[in-house]
Amino acid sequence: MDDLVDALTPVVQAFRTLQIRHFVGGSVASSFHGASRTTMDVDVVCEMNRAAAMVGVTDLLASLVSQ
Repeated sequence: MDDLVDALTPVVQAFRTLQIRHFVGGSVASSFHGASRTTMDVDVVCEMNRAAAMVGVTDLLASLVSQ
């Protein structure tokens, strides 16, 4: 699960920086709250306009390239 959290961290950081409302669901969120799941998927839902999406994707790609 640590790999999924590591992969999700830059996404959540970008949403927070841009003040984009979001939530994380799926088995990762369930496991975080103590419900055992055999699958390891993550669902991310956010609310943003086109301009915010372009900035978010650009920032996310830049952070992934720098790793």
